[in-house]
Amino acid sequence: LQWTGGSDRAQYRTHGHVTRLRAYYVWSRVTNEPLRRVQIANSPAIVTRAGWKADEKIRRAKPIFAPAIRFALVHHTAGNNNYSPEESAAIVRGIEIYHISGNGWNDIGYNFLVDKYGQVFEGRYGGVDKNVVGAHAEGFNTGSTGIAVLGSYGSSPPPAAARTALANLIAWRLDLAHVDPVSTLTFVSGGSERYRAGVPVVLRAVSGHRDTGLTTCPGNLLYAKLDTIAAKSQAIASNRRPCAWTA
Repeated sequence: LQWTGGSDRAQYRTHGHVTRLRAYYVWSRVTNEPLRRVQIANSPAIVTRAGWKADEKIRRAKPIFAPAIRFALVHHTAGNNNYSPEESAAIVRGIEIYHISGNGWNDIGYNFLVDKYGQVFEGRYGGVDKNVVGAHAEGFNTGSTGIAVLGSYGSSPPPAAARTALANLIAWRLDLAHVDPVSTLTFVSGGSERYRAGVPVVLRAVSGHRDTGLTTCPGNLLYAKLDTIAAKSQAIASNRRPCAWTA
């Protein structure tokens, strides 16, 4: 999703032999209304679906729940990094509309979204503390929590506020699942463009989308920070309370 802000047209420049270009235009209004946030059991402040004004009428199905969450999978949305804090909710709404109406998915694909200012947004419907199966990584959705950082981080580093918010969110969500953020696990692929169904894949508890699919997501400069973010998440969770982690 490429956030343009206020505009009435788009221009594309192609390279090489192009036979087809698909564009899906989404209008998402920016408001200055206060965002409703919740906190539960050591969670960071999370902007609820009601807070970012998710359109519950376009959801196609009830949520599906996994037996457990085993790891976090980090993404970037690959959009524009030039947005204001007030525009973040509108971007999330745009992603929701595109995922449902453009891709034909049941709901927004990510379980959580984080903006560059450190705001955390509830993603797919079903409960932030529940094992909701998302649609963010083919073959690896059941048993993972998908977290997307708004923006593109291939050549731009993720801001400190986003990294801190990501670490706090992962610390809480994986601690809730009794998973050590710096651990590794073996996950059997359900079938993706990178790993055929049935293939066991060794992953970090905090992995990037490129670890499961043929993609550059979450961008080189965010991907390079994942081990540091995982270590910070472990420290945060350890300071909150002692727990027995299991991969």
